[in-house]
Amino acid sequence: KHDPVLDPNEPTDRKELIKELDEQIRPVNCVLILSGMYAAHSFWIQKEIDISVKYSKPIIGVKPWGQAKIPKAVSDVAVEIVGWNTSSIVSAIRKHSL
Repeated sequence: KHDPVLDPNEPTDRKELIKELDEQIRPVNCVLILSGMYAAHSFWIQKEIDISVKYSKPIIGVKPWGQAKIPKAVSDVAVEIVGWNTSSIVSAIRKHSL
């Protein structure tokens, strides 16, 4: 269910993948977005952001080790940016969960 064998380049499959992503985000209390610079060019990360915003889910950006920059797409919507370590991630989840 969470790893469908669909081709994201096919319009019908892409629509199904977006639906699956929506179904995974809708019930959560907050959303973690990995804030590597690849996020600036990722269709799927932007979809995660769009769906999270649609459901008013708090977004926590997680900054990878050694990463100096955060993509604007993430920093514009994140309620908090945390480092890549368990205590900061757990603390942010507890702080921002609905």
